[in-house]
Amino acid sequence: MRLLIFTRIRPLLFLCLGICLSTSVFANDCHTEGQWLIPGSQHPVSSTGQALQKRKGAWKFISTAELAPTLRNQQVVLLGEQHDIAEHHRWQLQTVSALFALNNELVLGFEMFPRRVQPALDKWVAGELNEAEFLNQSDWDKVWGYDAALYMPLFHFARINKIPMLALNIDRSVVRIASKKGLNKMSIDERQGVSLPAPASADYLKLLANTFNGHGHPKTTTGHISVEATLKNEHFLRFVGAQQLWDRAMAEQLANAVLTNTVKSKNGQSTTSKLVIGIMGTGHIIERFGVPQQLADLGISKTQVLLPGNSDTPCAEITARTADAVFILPTYEELAPAIKPLLGVHLLNEQGAIKISQIVEKSIAEQSGLKQGDTFIRLAGKTIGSVNDVINTVQAMPAGTWLPITIERDGKSLELVAKFSIEDSEQSH
Repeated sequence: MRLLIFTRIRPLLFLCLGICLSTSVFANDCHTEGQWLIPGSQHPVSSTGQALQKRKGAWKFISTAELAPTLRNQQVVLLGEQHDIAEHHRWQLQTVSALFALNNELVLGFEMFPRRVQPALDKWVAGELNEAEFLNQSDWDKVWGYDAALYMPLFHFARINKIPMLALNIDRSVVRIASKKGLNKMSIDERQGVSLPAPASADYLKLLANTFNGHGHPKTTTGHISVEATLKNEHFLRFVGAQQLWDRAMAEQLANAVLTNTVKSKNGQSTTSKLVIGIMGTGHIIERFGVPQQLADLGISKTQVLLPGNSDTPCAEITARTADAVFILPTYEELAPAIKPLLGVHLLNEQGAIKISQIVEKSIAEQSGLKQGDTFIRLAGKTIGSVNDVINTVQAMPAGTWLPITIERDGKSLELVAKFSIEDSEQSH
C-alpha cells in the first residue's frame, strides 16, 4: 500500500513546526557523505535561532561500522525511504547487511505487502517461487506499483540468507473506509483486527495539518486555511484516523514479531533473540511520530529510527527529534529509466478471462484494430492467463518490432498485429 502522505517528498523531509531556523546559520557543517549524522549534536542556538557558538566539528558523525553495534540490543530498527529513489533502497540494503553481520537473527518487515499475502513471502524466502511468481502471488502491481527492481536486492538478500519477511500492511480498502467513515465508527472486522491507535500528539497533528492543507483539499476564498481551522475539520480528522490506523497496523505486526521472538532468561528478565527491521516510507516514522509512537504504546520501548539524507537537507531542520541517525548519501544522478512500450488498453480480469475495458485514443491498440470487449487469448504465441501476462509481454517488446495478438471477439478468434515504433511512449498498459 502506498503511503497516505509524503509520497513525493525530498530524500529527507522536515516540515517546519513553528519558526524555522535560518539555514545560513549552520551552512553545510552537517553533511559528511558516507557517514551517519547523529541529530541533536549541532550547535546550541538561542530562542531567536542565532548560534550561541560556532566551531568546526560540532556535529557528530560515525561510520556504519560504529553505528551497527549500538543497535544490537534494540527491539525494532525502522528504515525510512522515499519509495521511488533507488539510492534509498541501496542504503537500506547496506544497513541491513551491516546489522546481519553482527546478528544473523533478523526479521524484515515491509510496508509494501498487506498481511493477506504473507504466504507468498514465506514461499519466496523458502526458495519455492521465482521472481515473477513471487510478484504475482504478492499482488505487487496491484498493491504497490512501484518498480519492483528497486526492492528486489532486498528481497533476494532475505531469500539467500533465509531471513523471515513480514507483511506489515493492511488492505487499501480498510484505509479508504477509515478516511470516509471515520476510525471510531469502524468495527473490529472493518479494521481487519487492528486495535485502536494511541491518540496523535499535538505536534503530529500539526504536521499532518500542514500536509493536509498542501494536498489539494478545499481552501477558503483567500486561498489559505490555518492549521487551527484544519485541526477542527471533520474531513481532516478522518484523514488522521486513516493515517493512524495504517501506522497502528504496521506497529502491531512489528510488535508481534518482537514478542514472538523474545525468550525469558533464567532470572526472569526478557531478552530478544531476533532484531526486527521495518522498511517503510519516511512519513510513517519521521520525528518518531506514526509507527514509533504506536510501538511505544504497544510496549516496544527499544526502537531506533534511521533515515536517509543528502547535502540538500538544511542543517537547521535536523533536530534531536528528527531521527536517531541520518545517513548522508553521496550526490548521485540516476540514469533516466528506459521508456517501456505500452499497448494503450485498460484491462479487466473476469474469472481468468483478460478483457479490454477501454482503448486509449490514438494508441498502438487502436491502430492495431483492438476494441473494447476483446479478450486476449495469446500474445507472441504465449497463452494469456492474467493481467500481468499482458503487461510483461508488452513491456518486453523492443522498439520497432511486431507483436502477434490472438483475441476472441463475438465468439470468434481473430489474429491481429501491433507494431511498436521507436517513437512510441508510455500511454497505459
